[in-house]
Amino acid sequence: MPKDISCLFNNLKEIKYLNFAQVDFNEQNIFLEFPIICNSKDIKDELFQYLIDKKIDVKNYYYRNCSEEKIYNENSIFCLNSKHISENILMLPVHEKIFKDYQYKIINEIKFFFNKKN
Repeated sequence: MPKDISCLFNNLKEIKYLNFAQVDFNEQNIFLEFPIICNSKDIKDELFQYLIDKKIDVKNYYYRNCSEEKIYNENSIFCLNSKHISENILMLPVHEKIFKDYQYKIINEIKFFFNKKN
């Protein structure tokens, strides 16, 4: 199991404002970044700005909602789950230059952010 991903997941999974695209991590589930899905766009935007202010490497945009793209939507069917995910996803780093101490910095900052919200 990739330790980078399991460390983030195991330490963030209890935060009620976050959801995860998957919960099983093994050699078949390789990530370049670790996705976290916030409950709302407001929470995502606030968390993103907070992490940027703390000099945490985070990506605000990654996935597009393909059901909104004309080329993929001949029947005008929109996927609400895809829309929610594309609007509320943040990506945390898990590449080989991210060490445990930096992972725990990310975890601690995210926990601090949500503890202030409660």
